[in-house]
Amino acid sequence: MVSHGGNIDGFTAHVAFIPTEKIGVVVLSNLNGTPLPVFIANYIFDSLLGGEIKDWSGQALGQKKEATVANEPATNSKATSGAKEPIVPLSSSLLDLTGTYVHAAYGEMMVELTDGELRAGFNSMKFPLTHQNANQFELHVTEFDIKTKATFLTDSNGNVDRLSVILLFEPGAKEIEFVRIESRSE
Repeated sequence: MVSHGGNIDGFTAHVAFIPTEKIGVVVLSNLNGTPLPVFIANYIFDSLLGGEIKDWSGQALGQKKEATVANEPATNSKATSGAKEPIVPLSSSLLDLTGTYVHAAYGEMMVELTDGELRAGFNSMKFPLTHQNANQFELHVTEFDIKTKATFLTDSNGNVDRLSVILLFEPGAKEIEFVRIESRSE
């Protein structure tokens, strides 16, 4: 299968082809950032190929639940005895993380400090960033109740120069790395 998807404010598209079978599917949606077009395309391929028809959305929901459980504190002897993994503080101040980060394909992500809270702006959406550990934050896409990881990365001098975010949730997808082009102090 050869496929490609895309998003823009309010819309999601997915195009997929199986050249050896000479079939293709295009799914357009008026929802932003939804995996639904992929599920629909997979369902159509299952139907056209005459094989088992999987519950693609149910499978993804199960994976999301498993990931949520995996991210919750373990109920091992350490957790039940009250001992926790130590949380490493930020290596810099929240203000030092603010600025504009850019990716050639995804565009700009702005990081701002408002009323003592860090927020990421991407397209017309704003996401709260909650500190987790060291330079790792949780980015909460409130519109879809999706929580993902965002990590501020540093250069060899310890200056924050990149922001790595998990934006794609397909198996094997890599984090998207935005490069800092300006900071608030510049």
